[in-house]
Amino acid sequence: MGSYEFTPEEEAKLARLAWRVRAWGFVSLALGVLGMLVFYFVWFYLAGDSSLHAGFILSSYVAMVPVLLVNVVIAFLYLGAGRALRRIVDTQREDVSHLLDGLGRLSGAFRIETILGSIGVLAGALGLVATLTR
Repeated sequence: MGSYEFTPEEEAKLARLAWRVRAWGFVSLALGVLGMLVFYFVWFYLAGDSSLHAGFILSSYVAMVPVLLVNVVIAFLYLGAGRALRRIVDTQREDVSHLLDGLGRLSGAFRIETILGSIGVLAGALGLVATLTR
């Protein structure tokens, strides 16, 4: 890549973007891990309640676990994208390659989030239909 350098104003905007992307990575990781822990305890608590339909418990499990796992997986992609974007500000002579690296990582995170999120929603809908048709 060329040796284009962003202006200080552009770098300030990119630094804010890098911070926001990394912050979302940490939030996503926390939501995924804490969500899994909470869901684990709630699921086992509800499994002991004989008044609840087993299909409801299973469909909620099938719907939520993929969504929470997506949060954990994409958290690392967002953290990597934030690091790549931050390198634009912290280094010299490689701004364009760091920008493209960060954008590539963001694109991967969006793609995985879209695909796995859609699978989670579909699984939840199928579980709900299975529960209602029993």
